[in-house]
Amino acid sequence: MIPDGALPPIPTLGKSQLPRGFSYPLGASAVGEALASVPQYDKFTLSFSSQSPILNPPMRIPGYPIIRFTYSNYPEYIPREASLGGRPRRQGGERWHFDILPVLFERRAMLQQLLISTGLPLLRDWLTGPETPAGQTKRLACSVWYFEDSGVMELHKEEPV
Repeated sequence: MIPDGALPPIPTLGKSQLPRGFSYPLGASAVGEALASVPQYDKFTLSFSSQSPILNPPMRIPGYPIIRFTYSNYPEYIPREASLGGRPRRQGGERWHFDILPVLFERRAMLQQLLISTGLPLLRDWLTGPETPAGQTKRLACSVWYFEDSGVMELHKEEPV
């Protein structure tokens, strides 16, 4: 049961298994607490994904993404195979989704603190700022990256579609 005035947790859609030596730096509750003030909070979903360049050595980049956010808003439809007798499952519509990506286990505690103090506030400020998805935007994405050489966490934005 959710206490009065408390927001429900962000729905978690899945969690990929990670190879030995890797871990997810945050749980859904930490993301929810940091983003509770975002007006679109009730539209958020979250997954724990293994789709990260850190799992594909040798890395030739000085940093890697730790959280990826994707907004999409495509027309809703029912795929053809569903209309031919399969289970109807709507596709499209508005989606606000976060992927939590893996980090090296030995860096987890340090990156967790850096995400809470820097990374998640960067995401929150972007989601509540003038660049937040709206109107005719079909897809928009950004990621929080950690750069090992400088110890800096930065927000990287893709161009809207």
